[in-house]
Amino acid sequence: MTQRISSSRLIDLATPMVERTAHNISARSELQELDVEDIQQELLVHVIERVEHFDPDLGTELAFLTQIIRTGVAMLLRKSSRQRSNPPEGTDVCHLSDFVDGPSLKSEQRIVGMSIEDGDRRRHLSSRDPLAELELSDAIEERIATLPDDLQPIAGQLMTSNKKETAATFGLSRRKFSEAMKAITEHFAEVDWFTK
Repeated sequence: MTQRISSSRLIDLATPMVERTAHNISARSELQELDVEDIQQELLVHVIERVEHFDPDLGTELAFLTQIIRTGVAMLLRKSSRQRSNPPEGTDVCHLSDFVDGPSLKSEQRIVGMSIEDGDRRRHLSSRDPLAELELSDAIEERIATLPDDLQPIAGQLMTSNKKETAATFGLSRRKFSEAMKAITEHFAEVDWFTK
């Protein structure tokens, strides 16, 4: 009887934790096929199957439930990724690199004829706004142009090279390069980039 009461109490404690977790992970690209309710149900079943293993000598109820829910999330993500990677038999799978007739009736790769949003959706990516990217790039170039003349080429090189390569290109010692980096960083920190 005590075990049944303990299991019931654990399930009652787990339910709001499962609901919060389901809402937090529902935006993951791996789970886009599932509703929040489906995720909650999967996680709750995972908890129910394991509550009988609770041992108060090993830790608190909260710690036990947190670990079970984390394990459930990991298993759910793996299962969902596996299903996406191995679609059921009979599913028509086409690759983005396949050639098809495009809008101009020329043969082109499937991805060429897609909108950015559709291509990103198929590759499970989140697209960036190209205009925002362009504006940010322009803002960075403007900021580089306001640097002292000796720092402008270094900052420009850092847009396409790492620090080690940049220091080698300009033949700067470690100390000189650190001074240049500090000045460039301070110059860029003067701008609120979130409003750009």
